[in-house]
Amino acid sequence: AKPVSAQVKVTVAAQPVEWAIAGITVRAAGTRGTIEISPAEVTVFVRGPRDTRGARADDFRAVIDTEGLQAGMFQLPVQVTPPDRVGVFKTEPPNVRVRIR
Repeated sequence: AKPVSAQVKVTVAAQPVEWAIAGITVRAAGTRGTIEISPAEVTVFVRGPRDTRGARADDFRAVIDTEGLQAGMFQLPVQVTPPDRVGVFKTEPPNVRVRIR
């Protein structure tokens, strides 16, 4: 039998790492008037390449959408925008209490 040669290309991707970032301030988008948000900060659990572990709370945007809401109490979901190459897989708490006056 004749030996067979093959060319194989292997790409090694770094294993993503997971970590938590606490103290991300929740902001309201779309409201006039006084708003109280409780809790005022969330913790996010994120996944990304090892070199993104330097991301800080300031690098994330946590927002609740209060557009069109009148005065009252609400439970609203927090929408978190992470920096590039970082993915959020859990936000704690996922909802916050909001009082609009």
